Amino acid sequence: MKMIIIIICYSVFISSILILMKIYQKIWILLKPFWFSRHSIFSGLLFFSILAMIYLLVEIQVWLNNWNSDFFNALEKIDANKLKNLVFWFIGVLAILIIVQVNKSWLIKLLNIRWRKWLTEYYLNLWLKDNQYYYYLLEHKDQQIDNPDQRIAEDIRMFIDRFLALTLGFIQSFSMLVTFIIVLWNVSGSLEFELFNQQWKVKGSLVYCVFIFVLINSFIAHFIGKKIRYLNREKQKSEANFRTALINQQTNAETLVLDEENQNKQKNELNQLFYSIKENWHRLMNCQRNLEYWQVLHQRISTVIPLFLLIPIFIAGKINIGGLMKARQAFMLVANNLSWFINKYDDLAEFAAIVDRLYQFHIAIEKKHHNPTQIGEKIVVKKGEILLPNNINLLKNINISLKKGCWLYIKGRSGIGKTTLLKTIMGVWPYAKGLFIKPEKIYMVTQNSYIPTGTLADVLRFPSQGNICENILISTLIKVNLAHLIPNLNAHHQWQKILSSGEKQRIGIARVLLKNPEWLLLDEATSHLDEESALTLLKLLKQSYPQMSVLVVSHQNQIAQQVADSIYQLEADQ
Repeated sequence: MKMIIIIICYSVFISSILILMKIYQKIWILLKPFWFSRHSIFSGLLFFSILAMIYLLVEIQVWLNNWNSDFFNALEKIDANKLKNLVFWFIGVLAILIIVQVNKSWLIKLLNIRWRKWLTEYYLNLWLKDNQYYYYLLEHKDQQIDNPDQRIAEDIRMFIDRFLALTLGFIQSFSMLVTFIIVLWNVSGSLEFELFNQQWKVKGSLVYCVFIFVLINSFIAHFIGKKIRYLNREKQKSEANFRTALINQQTNAETLVLDEENQNKQKNELNQLFYSIKENWHRLMNCQRNLEYWQVLHQRISTVIPLFLLIPIFIAGKINIGGLMKARQAFMLVANNLSWFINKYDDLAEFAAIVDRLYQFHIAIEKKHHNPTQIGEKIVVKKGEILLPNNINLLKNINISLKKGCWLYIKGRSGIGKTTLLKTIMGVWPYAKGLFIKPEKIYMVTQNSYIPTGTLADVLRFPSQGNICENILISTLIKVNLAHLIPNLNAHHQWQKILSSGEKQRIGIARVLLKNPEWLLLDEATSHLDEESALTLLKLLKQSYPQMSVLVVSHQNQIAQQVADSIYQLEADQ
């Protein structure tokens, strides 16, 4: 008897992990951060409470199975008193069943949101720590599989949803399976037949029958639905690409609306992306339809097989109507729970695709990047060499030393790597060799200053929300020729969309005036301004803070040379 249970349980285990056997290591890596943290203690108690409720539900199902036998036996004997008692007992147990089932669902949802909150914060911290998001986008900018927004927002949610549903569902099915195999063994009696001139007697025949029946069906289901995992992965990828393209279209609406040709091109790209979604959807739905044909057939056959097998025993009078119904229900429960792999194949395939995507993201953002820049008292580059992510040499033999209070203009043709040099000095470009030193407190203004949503005062103070008084903000706006914005200083808007490119660059210079850094890097910080305005702002910086040390990168050569104390020429083959 024990051997039978071990064999059947083992078969269930093998079948259920068939699709997961290539991803169990990935699942383990994704589970460890939460379940091995101190925050998991209460969640562990929730999980064991849910398991206790699952066990109680299994016991209630056993009682209902016995009740089913007693009810049909009483019905066959027309025993009114027993039928009455059974009805009252059924109402009481049904009330307990509803309470346990509803609260189990509530606890699962509580565990779900606790886990999701922790895991989302965990990956957000990894994503933002040490500029990891920048390196990730840098290394995946030419690929269409990144979509980090989906991986943090959607894949984490779906991973937790599917994991809890599949894991708890498997545990419940496994518990039901072990329990009702014993019940089925006891009620199925012995199958007697003659073969090869020898009389055979097989005890617990229905257990063997259900095992063979489900095992064959499981392999057939795997054969039919083995493409579903790949198609689900493609579905998530195509959906994410389409959503990203829509966001890009909204972000660049002003550029697109001015060029009808660009609008048509963007429309064609969106249509093509959605066509990929549609094509993948058709392939997925066809595969799911074929699998569903087999699932429905399997479920229907499992309801009649026990009746066909027990009819001879029933006709021989070895089992009454209650026993027949009890055996039928036990067979159906064993077949249903033994068929967990068949019934959940589609969900398992989708879960595997989610694990693949989240694991890729996990590995990418845990990758360590070398920071070539050291902290020192001034900006120094000796025998510097800058590479591209693919290890191709961009610049070499760079030697720079910026003195205190001096302005150094970095000159070179477009695309040679001037901006990348500034990024390396800042310590955010990891593909470099040689000696790079920067002061601990250094500030950089890029061509496109970040403009957050909020009040204009918040925009000026960004990233610090310090107590810079309103009068200083107003005087700074006047200095950078943005006096017309003073009435809206405390207005809350999406300033990124309201301000022009030139106004955003003036905001960038205003922040420098407010911050007063000792060391400053300017990367095309006035490129959207006319030459007179650009020169006025740069002279304003130099006159306001004569002790400030500045590295300037600009294509406005005449302007940069007028404010620079010295010039460093970059050459590709230097």
